[in-house]
Amino acid sequence: MTLGERIKEARLRRKLTQQELAGDLITRNMLSQIENNIAMPSMRTLAHLAKSLEVSMSVLLSEEERGGSFAAQEIPWSIAHKAVLDELGFINAETPPEKQARAYALLGEIYLRMGQYEKAEACFYTAKEWFEISGQTQELIPIYVYLEECSLKREDFRTAYMYAALRRDV
Repeated sequence: MTLGERIKEARLRRKLTQQELAGDLITRNMLSQIENNIAMPSMRTLAHLAKSLEVSMSVLLSEEERGGSFAAQEIPWSIAHKAVLDELGFINAETPPEKQARAYALLGEIYLRMGQYEKAEACFYTAKEWFEISGQTQELIPIYVYLEECSLKREDFRTAYMYAALRRDV
């Protein structure tokens, strides 16, 4: 299943029109091109679509659904990584905590996809702290899932169990 097909499937599951999903960020025609694999979304657009569909970017870019190696996919993670680092560069003391949390969570997803589990875990942990500060406790569940996954990839089963327990307590 392609990225465009996953976006379309998620949109239909949420019973959204293309116009509703596109919102003010992109045109309905651009979304149609993305869903039909004619155009590739920017990382900003992909983040907007994921947020509007109430899924993480990793769900839309899921390696398991694709059944193949992510390296063969059309979005180079080095570009995604740079885009998020650029976004983090604009974060300062006045940036709302929820924006900081989302930026770190996104960077964590990229590191996770790149197999850099310690860096991913550090980003997810930072995102967790910012979500706690902003009072968005519902956002902690996916963060704990990611932290658990990072720990399992590093074969740190005790920490993975701890994150699983924290997730259940949210």
